[in-house]
Amino acid sequence: MFAESPDQLDEAKYLTLRAGYLHVAALNDEENPSSEHRAILELTPRYPLPGAFLLSDRNRGEARWINGHYSLRYRNRLRLERDFKIRSLRLTPYATGELFYDTRYRIWNRNEYSFGSEVPIRRHAIIEFYFMRQNTSRSSTPHVNGFGLVFQWHF
Repeated sequence: MFAESPDQLDEAKYLTLRAGYLHVAALNDEENPSSEHRAILELTPRYPLPGAFLLSDRNRGEARWINGHYSLRYRNRLRLERDFKIRSLRLTPYATGELFYDTRYRIWNRNEYSFGSEVPIRRHAIIEFYFMRQNTSRSSTPHVNGFGLVFQWHF
C-alpha cells in the first residue's frame, strides 16, 4: 500500500483476483511423509475507512489433494491496516483474523489471528514481522503460537 491516504491508492488495489498453485511436502515424519497439492483462487476487496485505515476481506478457495485425497477448503481473512511514516521510515502495522472451513470435516475447524508490521526496504522488497495464534479443532496440537519473519519481493 504505502499511500498517504486511501484516496491515493491506485484502482488495482481496491479489488484483486489471484490464482495459483502450491505444493506442500511435510518431511517431519520420514516413515509417513505428507504431500499436498493446492489450486488456489482468491478475491480480495479493499475498503478505505476513516482515519486512513484500510480493511481487506480476502476470500480464498483451495482445491486440495492431500496424499491423493481430494477436498475443498474456504478461508476468509479480514485485515485492518494503516500506513505510517516516521521520518524516512515507512511501515504498515496490521491485525488479521481468519476462519477456515474444511470439507473433510464439514466444519469451521481453524481460526487464526495475527498482529504485525510490514516495512519496505526497497521499491519492490518488504520485510514483515508478526505474531500469530492458530486454534485448530482437528489437530493433535490444537493451539500454536508463533513469531514470523517474511521477506517479500514484488515484481
